[in-house]
Amino acid sequence: LLALAYALLGSLLPRLLEAIGGTEAVGRLPLLRPQPVLRAVLAVASTCFIIKISELLVTSDGPSALLLLSLLALFQWAALDGRRSSLTLALLAGLLGPLAELPLISLGAWHYTQPDYWPLTWLGLGPGTWAALSMVTGPCYFAVTTDAIALGRLFAGKL
Repeated sequence: LLALAYALLGSLLPRLLEAIGGTEAVGRLPLLRPQPVLRAVLAVASTCFIIKISELLVTSDGPSALLLLSLLALFQWAALDGRRSSLTLALLAGLLGPLAELPLISLGAWHYTQPDYWPLTWLGLGPGTWAALSMVTGPCYFAVTTDAIALGRLFAGKL
């Protein structure tokens, strides 16, 4: 599943969004302009950092952890990419990615040990049910999208 996600987030979906909305960057972004190999390495390393921080923050105050991780993921995008299309895709992945886990969670493929978010409460699947996520998952999906795009551009030979 992860390989499929990286292929979609790093190649197919960015190309689609760029065909629709162009490749323009926001303002003077990205903040850094390293060569593609270094950009990909920095993107993967910063994603690993964000995921590790999420692991450490999962037991802390939810809203503060969510804000911190969201800011880190946004900084990663601003520093290494800066394109509107990448921001759109990362935001969609950050919002919809955790929801895509729910079918796998319902099948018992995994669960969160300290869930703090029940997106299906309106269906009666609130606390104490299988439909539990961690609030810090969204920023991790955002960060993974940024590094998948960097890797996709590296392998495609684009800047």
